[in-house]
Amino acid sequence: MELFKKVSLFLLVTAIAGMAQISIGVQAGYSVPDFEEHTAKSGGIPLGITVGTTIIPMLEVGAEVNMLVTPFVFDVEYGTDDFEVNQTIFGVYGKYFIPLQVVDPYARLGIGYYTGGWKEGSYDGNYDGAIGFSLGIGANTMFGVYGEFVYHTVSRKGDWAGAKSAGANNWGIHVGYKIGL
Repeated sequence: MELFKKVSLFLLVTAIAGMAQISIGVQAGYSVPDFEEHTAKSGGIPLGITVGTTIIPMLEVGAEVNMLVTPFVFDVEYGTDDFEVNQTIFGVYGKYFIPLQVVDPYARLGIGYYTGGWKEGSYDGNYDGAIGFSLGIGANTMFGVYGEFVYHTVSRKGDWAGAKSAGANNWGIHVGYKIGL
């Protein structure tokens, strides 16, 4: 019975996306920090949702939410605890497609609000949210599967960076599936 509910919900969302001329995508991948003041020990795993629509042929605009489900981890010069950073992005994007037969490559630009916090051992804190930008390339397939490489650039202030701003740039490789357009 549970499987029936899941399949029914999937078919309903697919039908709504097709009628409303929108696409709904779910993506995951791997992101690596490129912070100015910290050396990365490991990247994080982002999970995201996109909702887009084609406004003119070959141009899609949309909104996205992208959240690290595992944090960025950094080496620290003192102590034994790792320094971990989580991040959530609320953004809008534009994608310009080059339509081909099976694969449609695209270039992507975005702007968003980057927020999150940090943890080191038993200490934790937040950093101020900031406006950031993204630039990327990717490709959609006719099967609904897509992949993209995205670079995010943002500077933040917060109790982890003192009174100065700090670069919190990162890049990610995402693979996703979208229904609709």
